[in-house]
Amino acid sequence: MSDGGGANHDAQSLPATLPAKAKHGQSPAAASGDWARFSTAGLIFGLSVLALLIRVSLAKQSGLWRDEGLFLFVARVDTWAAMLEFLRFNESHPPLFYAVMRAWMSIAGSSDAAAQVIPVMLGVALVPAIYSAGASLFSRRAGLLAATLAALSPALAEHAAVVRPYSLLPLLALLSSYTLVRGFQHGGRRVWLTHTVSTLAILYTHNWGILVLGGQWVAAVCVLMLKSTRPGTALVRQWIVSQLMIAVGYAPWISTLLYQSRHAGHAPPSIDGLAEYLEFVAEGLRLFLQATLVGYMPVDDRAILAVATRTVVVLLFTFAAIALVFWSFARGRAPRMASSQLSPSQLAPDGRELYGLPLIILVAVPVSAWLAALVLSPRSNLLLTRCMVTLAPMFILSFSVWLTRRRTGLLAGGLIAAAAMLVATYCASLVALSRGSRSNARE
Repeated sequence: MSDGGGANHDAQSLPATLPAKAKHGQSPAAASGDWARFSTAGLIFGLSVLALLIRVSLAKQSGLWRDEGLFLFVARVDTWAAMLEFLRFNESHPPLFYAVMRAWMSIAGSSDAAAQVIPVMLGVALVPAIYSAGASLFSRRAGLLAATLAALSPALAEHAAVVRPYSLLPLLALLSSYTLVRGFQHGGRRVWLTHTVSTLAILYTHNWGILVLGGQWVAAVCVLMLKSTRPGTALVRQWIVSQLMIAVGYAPWISTLLYQSRHAGHAPPSIDGLAEYLEFVAEGLRLFLQATLVGYMPVDDRAILAVATRTVVVLLFTFAAIALVFWSFARGRAPRMASSQLSPSQLAPDGRELYGLPLIILVAVPVSAWLAALVLSPRSNLLLTRCMVTLAPMFILSFSVWLTRRRTGLLAGGLIAAAAMLVATYCASLVALSRGSRSNARE
């Protein structure tokens, strides 16, 4: 069959560098899409490796803190019943992360290095998780920027290197809020079940999770009040059922929570008069931003300032080059995609775009949780960086969406500079953290 032989010869003569599907009639656009997905996967893998190296480096600095030593003592007590009893009468935490670590150490051993594996890996897992959420809800660019910031975030890195639940909390908060968005967008049994389980998990991981749940209720009210984001009656019913399931699942722990709230917790700050209260609010805002979005740069360390300065210069040139490449590819393209070009995940069942709904939830949840902590802290201090880092993924993702919206002129240049400065403060903060030392509970 001469025709068949000729076709086979032509296929074999194609360059080997072309994607396999392109050799069999795939369009250049489709081949380009495959390459984009492959390169994105490579970038996320590289960012995950970078996050792993940063967190392992911080975890290996010295021994365990006293709090970490106490945590491991509780997780290693003789029986499960003894562990739960100790938590009820001597601690102020729910049992989930203690149970996870107890099960892990029964397999991997009870060394300090073995204990650090779970927190570090949970911290690394946040990088692909936040990319997936960002790419699914908004755009691939927003997801990539969020993953980059999550990998380099000083607060996330520092608390992922600690044998406490503070690397699990951000992951659960992101999953719970993401599925809340998905539930209000499209609903479905699997989405609401995942939301219910992840919300219960955060409640059973740390009592600060109650503030996250409260923030989600505030966000839900905002979504329901706005006509442009209001879901249908069936989706609202599904949300109510999910909240009832959360209440039923959390009910067994409520008596212990009430006991802990009366006998444990952090001492409240001393506030006397309006001036001190305003100072308290300002400090709470600083801690909130430091835990969620910005780094901290010790200005008295010239070496760290030099690192930050060099980073700013390099990033400005790098971002400018990337922006130029994007601009060259984007010329002649419409600034806004038509609804028919958006993915189904970005559209409501009636075809409306749903960018507003996820942004409302991703902003309202952390802001509401912080405000609740601010109001309750005069009774028991809740404005703790290690707790507020729970809110970091939502704030980072919202900020990334804002940065990656198409702009032109001076504003675009200003955003590039802002992103460069932010990453520079991250790098400076990581240098400062790497130079610090942790107290050793074994000494």
